[in-house]
Amino acid sequence: MLIHYPDELSKHESDIRENIRKIMSRNNLDLEYLAVEQNKVPIQVSAAFPKIFERRNSINVTI
Repeated sequence: MLIHYPDELSKHESDIRENIRKIMSRNNLDLEYLAVEQNKVPIQVSAAFPKIFERRNSINVTI
């Protein structure tokens, strides 16, 4: 799993990593790999979530 965070949260990187591991563990999910790093370049929503399609009045999320 790769998580990017904004520059404003750089002081909280270890907290982010620790809390993600706790959340995954609480939900019986085992992480083999977890990378937490600052986002260098903004990512468009469509690139991050390619299965999200925008409609006129709503967003349809297909998993």
